[in-house]
Amino acid sequence: MKIIPKQYQELEVIFEAINSENSRCIAFASPNGHSGATSLAISVAKRLSGRNERVLVIDLNTCNPMSGNDLVSMPNALAKWSFGDISCQLNAQAIDDFYFLSITQLQDLALVREKDVFGMAILMLKQEFDYILFDMSPICKKNHANFPLHLLLSVTDLLLLDIALGKTTQETLDTVVSELKQANCKRYEIVVSQMFMPPLGERLIESINKRCFKLPKLKHRLINFVNKQHWLFHGV
Repeated sequence: MKIIPKQYQELEVIFEAINSENSRCIAFASPNGHSGATSLAISVAKRLSGRNERVLVIDLNTCNPMSGNDLVSMPNALAKWSFGDISCQLNAQAIDDFYFLSITQLQDLALVREKDVFGMAILMLKQEFDYILFDMSPICKKNHANFPLHLLLSVTDLLLLDIALGKTTQETLDTVVSELKQANCKRYEIVVSQMFMPPLGERLIESINKRCFKLPKLKHRLINFVNKQHWLFHGV
């Protein structure tokens, strides 16, 4: 998992969105998964903890829960916890400069579906932590174990929707936006990920072949020049 360095401009823009609305409960999601929403959540958590804020990351992604590959210092055994009692506060574990609760150890998921129980739990957690970050399941992937979208968004100040260039279609994005409206999403911002875009060098060569097909010598010189720029062929 790629973590965005704390000083990157991309994170600064995200923090402007967070600070402009005094957002304390922030959700991270993607349409279909594998676009970088989890990486973004961890990057934001690290950036916030670097300001001496107490940050809690709650992994609610039933499709792809966080693992030791995502969090280097994750212990082998995580404590059981529930939104229905104080264990959600007591059993949050310190990992990578922030605190963490995993859905793999969440008990009483049926109880969570009661809005009052969940709302009271988040109210208690706000007394303990400055920020609560939710890593959500992909919005377009439906299964009975998913955490209810409308319930999560009822306590969320801001949703950061991570879409992937080269993967997320306009039709998929329209479906997600419709889902968010039905769930009464208070506010969402779109974060664009380029992880599925081909390297710039490949795209430049493709463009040269299309535009210079009648000028073979110029085409050959330009392609040779691009091929020598090795940095253009690293994936973004």
